[in-house]
Amino acid sequence: MKKKWLHLVFTILLTGAFLIAFTDMAAGMIASQQPAAVVRGNHAVTVVQKDAVITKVKDSTAAATDAVNAMVAAQTIASETASAVTTETAQETVADSLQTCVNHTFSSWKTVIAPTVNDCGLQRRSCTICNHEETQVLAKLTAENNSVCIPSANMIIPFVLTELNQTNVDAYGAVCDLDFFKTYFGTNDIMVSGHRTNTIGALYHTAVGDEITLNLNGNLTAYTVIVSEEAIVAVDGKDYIGVNTGTRFVTASYDRQALRMYTCYGEGRWIVVALS
Repeated sequence: MKKKWLHLVFTILLTGAFLIAFTDMAAGMIASQQPAAVVRGNHAVTVVQKDAVITKVKDSTAAATDAVNAMVAAQTIASETASAVTTETAQETVADSLQTCVNHTFSSWKTVIAPTVNDCGLQRRSCTICNHEETQVLAKLTAENNSVCIPSANMIIPFVLTELNQTNVDAYGAVCDLDFFKTYFGTNDIMVSGHRTNTIGALYHTAVGDEITLNLNGNLTAYTVIVSEEAIVAVDGKDYIGVNTGTRFVTASYDRQALRMYTCYGEGRWIVVALS
């Protein structure tokens, strides 16, 4: 639209300039063709006629210029008015949206960063109407009641306090038996067992020197890993022996309370022994 107006203005101004030039030329021709008038003393009449033509053309050009300026001004006002109306409409739309969302309608929380035993996580939700977002920090994973926490392996292993046998392991995934070592070895050692299909299956991520926290009925005890390796089952089936160290997993005794953990590991077994 602006290009059309500029083209029109340019055309009118060019036409006016042409008319002025044409008038000057016409007046000169008239003067040259009437030498007798000059001789007879009519020179003043010829000049007056020429001036009248020039004045008329100038007046026409000025009027055309004023008309163009008026049209440009009108177009500018119209454009500014349309812009103001558009801005006001947009502001009203935003205001209506905000007014509609005085009480946001949020989607369900979505985890953006999963928490670990070492770092907090993050979750986010947004309003389904105006897309306003809220974020919330997720606490670090902790050794919840009846669980083992291994920060270096980013593991939380929950267990159920029950008799240590295959049926219970299958039912609960990981179990802890407090009477096993008391009954057979007279110690207060604690044993946790599970399968690779559960969280405890990643037990091979632990290493000697790792710190482990045991939460047993709300009581926290810290342990340091002294054995973490693959094991084989003894010939009599009553013990598990470290492949590399030869450490006996069950029958070995220690001068401090031991946390003994066991899980399936591929076709073999994985054992962890940690002392308090």
